[in-house]
Amino acid sequence: MKFKEMDLTTAQEISQWVYSEPYSIYNMDTTDEAIEELLNGFHFALHSTVDDIIGYYCIGKSAQVPAGHRYHVYDNTECLDLGLGLHPNLTGSGLGLSFVKSIIKDVKKSYPLYGIRLTVALFNQRAITVYKKAGFEEGVLFSRKNTDGRMEFMTMFLKEK
Repeated sequence: MKFKEMDLTTAQEISQWVYSEPYSIYNMDTTDEAIEELLNGFHFALHSTVDDIIGYYCIGKSAQVPAGHRYHVYDNTECLDLGLGLHPNLTGSGLGLSFVKSIIKDVKKSYPLYGIRLTVALFNQRAITVYKKAGFEEGVLFSRKNTDGRMEFMTMFLKEK
């Protein structure tokens, strides 16, 4: 497996991934803006040895939930924000922990002096369980309005070992 900077073909494929409910909030769209976001230089794809896309991660502002800024959850600039997505066909298959650990290792190679922070939807207990097993601790809760009311999020921080 290897990480590569996002290219156009990979970005187009990832933008078409469809997650089932309740994970559909992670679905993207195939607009030019969505593709441009994936190509902003802060997104990386994990490919298998046969070049299938296993998942991706993003860092920095691309990994932040904009509503979190109102709550100042991203004020600590000693942390690098991390976002990630496993291919929808692979979720729930037991690959999550090794996927997250691979991402942490790749990020730490380039940013060894930064702590790692991620933001997760609070309903996503499956991901939260994986993140805790990977060494993340719970952080700050915040919410944002959406069409169904409010959605709750939580920041998590990687414990330094």
